Amino acid sequence: MNNQQSSYYDRFSEASGEGLKIPQGGGGGGRGKVLIGLAAALVVIVAAVAIFAFTRGDDSPKQAGGSSSTSALPPVKATTWTNPTVAVGARPVKDGWQVQSSDSEALRGQYDVPKSKDWKVTSGGYSLAYTDKSNKPVAGAGGVARFGVGYCSAEDNAESAWVGVRGVGSSDPTDAGPKWAKKFADTIAGGKKKSAKPGKVSAAKKVKVDQGTIPALQYTVTTEAGDPNSCTKGRKYEIRTINFTTPGKSFQMVTVRILGVSKELPAKQLDEIISTFRPKN
Repeated sequence: MNNQQSSYYDRFSEASGEGLKIPQGGGGGGRGKVLIGLAAALVVIVAAVAIFAFTRGDDSPKQAGGSSSTSALPPVKATTWTNPTVAVGARPVKDGWQVQSSDSEALRGQYDVPKSKDWKVTSGGYSLAYTDKSNKPVAGAGGVARFGVGYCSAEDNAESAWVGVRGVGSSDPTDAGPKWAKKFADTIAGGKKKSAKPGKVSAAKKVKVDQGTIPALQYTVTTEAGDPNSCTKGRKYEIRTINFTTPGKSFQMVTVRILGVSKELPAKQLDEIISTFRPKN
């Protein structure tokens, strides 16, 4: 595409609005989560792996350690798109929040989350991924912030929601957005003993990120977990991808939250987090 930043919006505006037709087939198989160390040379190294295998036989997760990434500097007050965060460093754009991003140059985005006991910001060198039956990472993201850790007494280290960023090269947001929303849903729904059937990915929704200065597209899908345990049985997962481009580069945020639990991430707060998504300086 010659002008990706504008053309994906031109094509979106011309669409019928009836939603996307999602390819059939391609399940997730057995499912779990691991934390993967991302080396500076972009070589993925599995480090301090934590697998949350949603199986009946293993409900005990382990978490990789890592220091929190916070900033005490005042937030940036920008109103026009000049990517104001580049000049001032990694500073939150919301008062009382903290910046999160990945150490990997391939994962270009950053965002803010509240500074509160509900949020745990992981080390920038790790990512969270869902795995297939052989525990191979299939769908994951880096620069992860976890919400509601300990929401379920049966798994005291499980989170009820998380946010992260992905590397998608220069992919068209209208391709990468629904593709990875479906990929996450399929993987979460896959199970060694019992699989669930994900819903259809929504039509693209126009949103604004980086303090309202960058147009983006959001795709949403829900699914139940394959091989649910006592924490996830009967619960739905909501997966969103948020996608935008700047000249020659594409950016993607992924959010996953469990609905209907005692520590559900409020949609309003998630929307606020999404609004802070921006290029990493």
